[in-house]
Amino acid sequence: GVEDGNLGEGGAGTDREAILYEVISYQCDTETYAASDELISQGSNVGLCVETQDENVLMNQIESLLMVQLSSTNDTVTSTPISDFQGNAVTATRCDLANFDGQPNSKCFIQTSMLTKFFGDAIPRPVGAGGQAEIIILNNGF
Repeated sequence: GVEDGNLGEGGAGTDREAILYEVISYQCDTETYAASDELISQGSNVGLCVETQDENVLMNQIESLLMVQLSSTNDTVTSTPISDFQGNAVTATRCDLANFDGQPNSKCFIQTSMLTKFFGDAIPRPVGAGGQAEIIILNNGF
């Protein structure tokens, strides 16, 4: 499967103070959006979920997604399914899902294809994912 990773952090603040809000990311099922450790085969779709951990933070959209693999010959294999908020031809996103705590609009789902270039080694090697997410911070009277 795809290795778990911190897809990104959203930030907001003033000139004097930056506040970071953590999001978590993980491989998830392409039908149910539940966490999954399913092995991915060449050309199949992989699901990635990104969700907030703070009740005052909502997911807005995914800004970028980079997938990286180190081959057995120490070559770096990469793919950029999302860049500048746009998915490539084999990538789709939605950010209207509830997170683990049930908070609406707090989870994004990304579905992308596992490209042939990630399957060049005889023994499968892990693929990492990283990127940035845009969040919405709820005011709640502050």
